[in-house]
Amino acid sequence: MGGSRGPAVAALAPGSILWTDDLVFAEVAKSELGVEGVWTLALVEHLVNRGLIDRAVAEEAYAKLVGFNYQITHFRGSVIVAALRVSNGSVAAFPMRRMIQAFGPLAAAGAHRNTAFLMLAESTRFRPTPRPKRSWRKREFLGRN
Repeated sequence: MGGSRGPAVAALAPGSILWTDDLVFAEVAKSELGVEGVWTLALVEHLVNRGLIDRAVAEEAYAKLVGFNYQITHFRGSVIVAALRVSNGSVAAFPMRRMIQAFGPLAAAGAHRNTAFLMLAESTRFRPTPRPKRSWRKREFLGRN
């Protein structure tokens, strides 16, 4: 681990955990120091499940991770809508541009790729995300609680 032990050593404190998206660093920290780690996607989802952040905030975070070329393994159509919201509806702006690139074959489909992609995003826009003990409302989806 060399000179980069600081975060892993800090995670040794009781009640602490190492937050890293670097799998190699996390594995070395665990094997050498016994430190448990968490990655960004798991942390954001945990915050949503605990009710500490709204689902819309999490979806925008996921969209930004895609925009930063984070190697995300899955996301819902609502994250595509969040990417559009963050990029102010522009398919050429961050993070929507990278979201389109992440779909490789769809993005290479031809002149109508942006239209097809927007139709895909819009088709998922008004499907409610199940929320425990709360009714879904359009204003909640848009982050206006």
